[in-house]
Amino acid sequence: MKRLNHLIVLTLLILISAPLTAQDTIRFTLQQAIDYALQHSVDIQTAELDVVKARRDVKVTTASGLPQVNGSVRYTNYPAIPVQVVPAEFFGGQPGQFIDVRFGVENNMRAAIDVNQMIFDGRFFQGLKAATAFVDLTQKQLDRSKVEAKNQVAKAYYAAQVAQKNVQILKDNLNTVNDLYRETKALFDNGFIESIEVDRVQLTKTNIESQLESAERQVKLSLALLKFQMGMDIQQPFALSETLDDMQLAEESLLTAAIDPSARSDYKVLLLQEELGEINTKNIRAGYFPSLYFFGTIETQAFREEFNFYNSGQWFGAGFLGVTLNVPLWDSGEKAGRIQKQQAELRQLDIQQERLRNAISLELMQAQNNYQDALERMNDQKDNLQLAEKIYNVAVTKYNEGVGSSLEVNNAQTTLYQTQSNYINTLYQVMVAKADLEKALER
Repeated sequence: MKRLNHLIVLTLLILISAPLTAQDTIRFTLQQAIDYALQHSVDIQTAELDVVKARRDVKVTTASGLPQVNGSVRYTNYPAIPVQVVPAEFFGGQPGQFIDVRFGVENNMRAAIDVNQMIFDGRFFQGLKAATAFVDLTQKQLDRSKVEAKNQVAKAYYAAQVAQKNVQILKDNLNTVNDLYRETKALFDNGFIESIEVDRVQLTKTNIESQLESAERQVKLSLALLKFQMGMDIQQPFALSETLDDMQLAEESLLTAAIDPSARSDYKVLLLQEELGEINTKNIRAGYFPSLYFFGTIETQAFREEFNFYNSGQWFGAGFLGVTLNVPLWDSGEKAGRIQKQQAELRQLDIQQERLRNAISLELMQAQNNYQDALERMNDQKDNLQLAEKIYNVAVTKYNEGVGSSLEVNNAQTTLYQTQSNYINTLYQVMVAKADLEKALER
């Protein structure tokens, strides 16, 4: 019995812990976050479905040039059989007289199989080329979506890292200020300093606590934004497995890297759009040429006074074959106008390609310049931070030795905290500049 109770307890623990496992906090590196986004991003999934639809369009277009077979059954009821007037002399009557005749019966049924097959139509072949080229276009657009997703996830990941770093600094500052507050309060309690000295430290302590609360909320928001960019449920417990200290901020190779503009996915999209435009022009021109189609029908019909087609009775078979030759003669300039419009659009694409080549070169130049500037600002702020920390430590030492004032410490604190904020901002600027540079290089 005791063993049975143990089994029951163990089973309950397993059942209780099972749903909690799904909500365990998951930890992602930057690369893992990017890989997750490539699988779950809404934009990428949409682009992948565009590729799927484009491939289906190729099959649809191909099928339109293959035999088309259709079956049909038609039942017709004539409550009032149509009347025809024929000369009476056909039936032995007097010349000049007419009689009413009803041809047919009340119930008719027809079953047929119709076959149609294209023999030649220039528009079909151009349409098939266009559908195939459109698959390539959607694939290049998918590649571009992946580049955008990587950039967005990287920036969101960096923003979350910066937010967490800010929280860490504020916590360290708060611990330092708490120590200073206890020391200042002790000096006041022993009558060595005035109450205003305590008030100054208290004010700094309160401000840091307020900033820390705001920073912790910013961390939650930045993580939610990151999960949104990744395509993850924003309610899923989530944490970063890499900190700012783990990131390689300075990569000198990026400053000298180059890229051929024609290798960029957005440039390839323009090239494919031009190819589609040329195919469309040929498709319009194909409308000037004749088209030839084969058709055939096999059918059987039955006529009954009553609805008894499934009983014994005669069915009459028939069949015919033929071809249809369509020869365009005059369209009042409709196709010529469409061709001229298409040619104008192709010229626009040529202009856009040249502009995009220059824009890509300029984007890379600006991204490398921004990255280099950000690195220099970060190094400058790093030096400033070390200097501010030194000034603050000296001010605290003098204060503890009784040769400095709390006002001096407070000023040093203010300078230190502002320098820390500047340093954090430059770290983020470096990471954003790096992400934009990698995007320009499509890495």
